[in-house]
Amino acid sequence: MAQTLKITDGDWTASAATGRPILITGALKLKQDIKEFFTIQVLPNGFGAGLEQLIGIVEVSQDIFTSITDKQIREGLSTFISLIKADPRINRTAPERIVGMSNLKVSAHQTDPTMYIFTVNIITENGIATQHQNSISVS
Repeated sequence: MAQTLKITDGDWTASAATGRPILITGALKLKQDIKEFFTIQVLPNGFGAGLEQLIGIVEVSQDIFTSITDKQIREGLSTFISLIKADPRINRTAPERIVGMSNLKVSAHQTDPTMYIFTVNIITENGIATQHQNSISVS
């Protein structure tokens, strides 16, 4: 079973009772990993959506921006799935193993023309699809 430190507002979370870091596993770990995936640049191993590269490219149409964002998220999640499968050292449980995604949607914010919202369902080996949503401002 894979485990990691629980992160809250960018910092690891400590137990009030012991003062030690809280470790998370399973679906909670995957949810945190997906959030991290969306918010970081592409790392040398391919992990990350790299959406920071989109900041400042407001000179393209909404359709083109949506298409670029869609492509980066799909490619990044495919790499993330490959990284999970390729690491035999970690015995991940079914709720931690991503097998696919569905319903990826990238749309402009209703009131802020520089903000885009993206939503995707992540499907795990146990057949559960969880929705993840994030946003990016291109200004």
